[in-house]
Amino acid sequence: MIHHAPHVNANEKAVTEVMEKLIKENYISMGGISIYTPEDLDVMLRNDVYQATQIPMSLFDQKLIELGYLDKMKEKNILVFVRSVFLQGLFFMDPAKFTDPLLIEYAAPALNKLREFCERCNMSIAEFAISFIRDVPGVTSLVLGADTEEQIIQNIGYINAPVIPDEIREEAARVFRNVNMDKIMEVLRRPKK
Repeated sequence: MIHHAPHVNANEKAVTEVMEKLIKENYISMGGISIYTPEDLDVMLRNDVYQATQIPMSLFDQKLIELGYLDKMKEKNILVFVRSVFLQGLFFMDPAKFTDPLLIEYAAPALNKLREFCERCNMSIAEFAISFIRDVPGVTSLVLGADTEEQIIQNIGYINAPVIPDEIREEAARVFRNVNMDKIMEVLRRPKK
């Protein structure tokens, strides 16, 4: 997996040739690109040598679904590994304790709505977030972060979360489609103190 898509975008021909050579000479069995923006996937879709990708996606960040990229990758049999399912831990924060004005305005209402959906489905936040992304057509696997052995065990259990009923899933997709991710990510990208 190439982990800096702008390098691929700037040097598409050369990087693609090297990837082809690595596969042909059996150094790797498949290659892919870890992306940050939808446009980073265009190189993969133009070049059949790329067979896997790692993408950020969550309930609040569905742009790759909306723009049709998941469908395009599914058509090309590209393996899709999804990271940031919990939006860098934001889903587990208490919105009542936010002090940052951007989080108060843009994240708190969405998190409160997420909690309502979880109550309706009798699911934890982790179960709802995982189930929503896990069941998106075209998603192959999830990359879940963990700091402790206990969290790893919990994540394994969450993978078997119940399926969200279709009507609630569709409603959640509509509600969270309007979350202002640019403003939220402005806060999440800041260096931790």
